[in-house]
Amino acid sequence: MDTQDLVRSRALNNIPSRKLQNVLSSIENGTDDLQTKNVKLIAINRYAESNIPIEYWTLKMERDFKGDPRLLAKYNEYTADLMDSYINGNSVCFAGGHGLGKTMTITCILKKASQKGFTSLYTTLSDIVSVLTSGGGEDKFLARRELAMVDFLAIDEFDPRFMPSENAADLYARSLESVFRTRSQNKLPTLMGTNSPNPVESFKGQLKDSIGSLMKGKMNIFVVTPGKDYRDPKNQYEPLQERIKRLDLFKDLLSGNILDPNVRSQINQKAPLIEKELKELSVFQVMGVAVGPNVVQTGMNPFVAIFDPTLGKQAVLLLRDMLDQAIGILKGRDR
Repeated sequence: MDTQDLVRSRALNNIPSRKLQNVLSSIENGTDDLQTKNVKLIAINRYAESNIPIEYWTLKMERDFKGDPRLLAKYNEYTADLMDSYINGNSVCFAGGHGLGKTMTITCILKKASQKGFTSLYTTLSDIVSVLTSGGGEDKFLARRELAMVDFLAIDEFDPRFMPSENAADLYARSLESVFRTRSQNKLPTLMGTNSPNPVESFKGQLKDSIGSLMKGKMNIFVVTPGKDYRDPKNQYEPLQERIKRLDLFKDLLSGNILDPNVRSQINQKAPLIEKELKELSVFQVMGVAVGPNVVQTGMNPFVAIFDPTLGKQAVLLLRDMLDQAIGILKGRDR
């Protein structure tokens, strides 16, 4: 679907506008060339429009995934030919316990689809229920239409704990059945994430019947059997202590003689990864630089100014503060 054909529902979007602007500003003030910046800006705006949670914007499956390896394999299989997945309406329900990487897999599929020009939407069953029960007439209309017509739809946390009663479930069933039926008839891909190994059996009444009939033969239920919770730092591929050590070493480099060619070379090589780490931990800050009497220009990336004769000292002090904050956050997670 052309993006212009789809009117987005504000009721289904939970991205804070200030957070979005902060990310966009960080890209604009970064060290990338103009073309790379434009690519990143377009991507971030599409992720925000698709309601993909901010914590997944900079993550890549190939580089950052720390969940069940079977999900990584399924991601690679599904995204190998997204046009084929779209044309055939390939739908998948990722079912399994907590911490296996289902949400990251789903959001990274949506990111890939967004990058390819498809419209996509990430939402949860609780958000859908909220819009259907408390939204205004226009909100409900736009939400139903977006859910039914977006190219790639992902519904996370698809389990019955958000249904207050069986009678309420029957009410939601009628609305969800309409969405599912429209998507199924139009062969539009739907992705789901659930903690239940059997999502159909976890529901009751009309909703169970509706979901069961629409899933049958039209949605691949990809069950990830319970195992390690990969969100537990003890099960991550890169231990927290290694991340702390990397930040400490960079801090030591900044404390040394940065004019030494060897030290300068190490700083330049390590800076991109350190900057990424600081941004992911939400401690990255830009510099305020005095450009005249009572005039301060904000928005300078301190990594750019490390070797500047005038601004270097200020940049190093700010970076050391950020590194201390980042190390403190990681040490807190390690307790």
